[in-house]
Formats: sequence, C-alpha cells, structure tokens
Amino acid sequence: NGTVPRMSEGFVPDLYYNYNNQIIIGEAKTEQDMEREHSFQQYNSYSNFLHKHSLLGYDCIFIISVPWQASVSASRIIRKIFNYPNCNIELVIFNEMGVYKKYEKNKIEQ
Repeated sequence: NGTVPRMSEGFVPDLYYNYNNQIIIGEAKTEQDMEREHSFQQYNSYSNFLHKHSLLGYDCIFIISVPWQASVSASRIIRKIFNYPNCNIELVIFNEMGVYKKYEKNKIEQ
C-alpha cells in the first residue's frame, strides 16, 4: 500500500517491501555511518523484525547498500547481528559494483 512501517524501536527502513509472503528490508549507509551506534540499533531492530517474521513462514531478505570499500566491514557486521539459529533470512551486501555477497542461513552462496 506504499507505507513503510515504523519498527517497534521507532526506526524506519530506507526500503520496505511486503507482498505475497515476502518481506524485504533495505538500508543504505555511508562508510562513516555504517558503524555508528545508531546504525547498530537499526540493524538490531530490523534483525528482530525479520527474525520474528521468518519464524512465521515469511521469506525474509535484508539488503544493505554500502560503498565498495566498506563491503567487507558491512558483511562482517551484518552476519554477526543476523546470526539466529533455525532462521532463514537472506542477507545481501550491495555496493556500486552490484551484489558483493549473499548469505543464507550464514552460509556463503556467492
């Protein structure tokens, strides 16, 4: 319906898609912004939201878009935060060159 929901912690993602049992949350970060406390709070909020919905049977995807020089750091941060057992959240790290890496259930797909 075009509205982006506010997470229970008050954060609003840059990208939100919910249709046909699939939820995608996306966030864009600069290299300087990626490791701020506020950003970690956002990642945790989105992680909790997607985890809860994945347990309800939704196909969940989290996309983070960063500059290419921040891709490795973003991968490390996101994989650590989204590390839930028995949870199927696809993680996509995206930069100006395209998709850097995809992870599902914490296994590298490449």
